[in-house]
Amino acid sequence: DSYAIEEFLINGNIEYLHLDIKDNNKILPVTLEGQVVAIADEIAQRGHDLDDAFASGLLNLNSFKDSCEISEMKSIYKIIEQIENKIEEYKGKGRVIIDKNDMIRAMLVPKILGYFINDIVVNSKSNMRDYEKEYIDDFN
Repeated sequence: DSYAIEEFLINGNIEYLHLDIKDNNKILPVTLEGQVVAIADEIAQRGHDLDDAFASGLLNLNSFKDSCEISEMKSIYKIIEQIENKIEEYKGKGRVIIDKNDMIRAMLVPKILGYFINDIVVNSKSNMRDYEKEYIDDFN
């Protein structure tokens, strides 16, 4: 990316500022800022979709939990179990739950968004360390 910007500044070749990578006919941003915005937008949209699905009744906790039993979704499955346990804890304390589905939705969506945000942060840090190790001489 810095080469592309330097190339633009030195030679004025504007095409270097628009180097987008194509993956399956989808244009992906190459700047760090563009990648962050794209990922944040994707997470937010998925959160809205999940929230809407629960709010409309198209999705309930049991069907969502069943779909999360695959190995790639075990972390989400654990989040669902934690929420179920928390709701049972509330019931055990005599708390009245007026709309269980609404309560589940209010607890689940932020937890899942947090999970994905944390996953991206952890993976990004790892990728940056790997990149730095590979190109350490370029930084000195």
